[in-house]
Amino acid sequence: MPNPVDDESSQKDKGMSFSSTKSQKIPPEAMSKVSGVNIIETLINQVIDFNLDPVVSDDLIACLQELSKIYINKPRDIKASVRDLLNEKVISPLIKLIQDRETYHLSNIYDIKSRLVDVDARQYQTKIRECQSTIEYLRGKLNIVNTELDDFKKDLKVSSKNLIDTTKEVRSLISKASPSFSDILQSRPIVPTKGPMNAQLNNHVVLLSPKKDSSSEDNRKLVENVLITRNSPARINRISKVSKGGLIIEAPTKEDLEALEAELKCVSTLGEQFEISKPRPQIIILGLPKDVDKERLIKGLSSKNHYLCDVNNKPLFEVKFSIRVRFNTNWVVSVDPSVYKRLFEFQGLYFEFTRLRFDNFFGIKQCRHCRKFGRTTKWCPRAQEVLCGNCGLEHPTESCKEVICVNCRMPNRGLVPHLKLTIKPMIVQNVNLMRNRKPTWSD
Repeated sequence: MPNPVDDESSQKDKGMSFSSTKSQKIPPEAMSKVSGVNIIETLINQVIDFNLDPVVSDDLIACLQELSKIYINKPRDIKASVRDLLNEKVISPLIKLIQDRETYHLSNIYDIKSRLVDVDARQYQTKIRECQSTIEYLRGKLNIVNTELDDFKKDLKVSSKNLIDTTKEVRSLISKASPSFSDILQSRPIVPTKGPMNAQLNNHVVLLSPKKDSSSEDNRKLVENVLITRNSPARINRISKVSKGGLIIEAPTKEDLEALEAELKCVSTLGEQFEISKPRPQIIILGLPKDVDKERLIKGLSSKNHYLCDVNNKPLFEVKFSIRVRFNTNWVVSVDPSVYKRLFEFQGLYFEFTRLRFDNFFGIKQCRHCRKFGRTTKWCPRAQEVLCGNCGLEHPTESCKEVICVNCRMPNRGLVPHLKLTIKPMIVQNVNLMRNRKPTWSD
């Protein structure tokens, strides 16, 4: 039969055992005196202490509380010994198994929803994971720095090698003896000088100089009549007039020139009237004092430059005329073709106690009346007309409003309607530049 004491105690503890919430522990003095129920309440306290996942903990506590209700409500149907046996052999091992399983699971996979039973262990594992993440981040950063460091090492290796080579060169230069002044002068590059104008010598031309005073027009007609009468096969490019009644005949090839010379020498009248020779190249000697005259110049050049004279000490050059400039005088000299090239092998011409500079000279003819190139005022066909001294057009110089180049205007007037004619041709600018010694490109 059931114990009446157990029945009274169970009725007394009904409200006390289940009045507490699921998450609160049952104090020892409030535990039930019913056999088997006190063990269930002890297991509930253990589940709360296990600090399991709230869902798992609440479910276990609810199941244990239902079991306690069964024990209390059915004290006569379930014997006390059976209740104790169930608690000892079934309920307690089951709770222990759940607790061990949860603890093992949380110790390996702690970043899921479940919590660790031990708070300190959970904190340590979190710190370990943070440290591992930091280590991986630092390892990646270290790899990047190592790559950059390798590049720096390569650059430093190349730079150090170049620096070593430069240091060796500097040491070798320092170890050498200092050069003397004469060595420095010898090591300086030679200033290049302008060479002879080969184009001037390569022209196939012959010069006819009259032995008696005569005009170039009469001499030209005489030569043309002789060549027409003899039906000469020699080809001629042009016949040009020169000073003192001379003529220059230009042939296209060397063979035509030789045939022309032979033709001229066969005519006795031409041989008696003309001296047949090749034109001499001309040079201009710069910077002579104004008191130097023609005879003094010939004597000074012959005495100081031996190659300008032949074996009989006869000068191989001829002084033509002088060009006065602001502070000194320039002289134009024609030289023999045999010494023309040799002139440019030296740094200058020696005269008395100085060395003079020289250059090729090309005479530019321009009429001062009509302002056209290619002739002088003496041979101007419009000498009797009134022309402007600035532009060469048909109006007085005083009424000239704009300077126009007549050499550009006349040939290009019909070809290029919009040609700007206020700009002087390049040849005029160069002449002005030599005369004034200052730029005139803006003219």
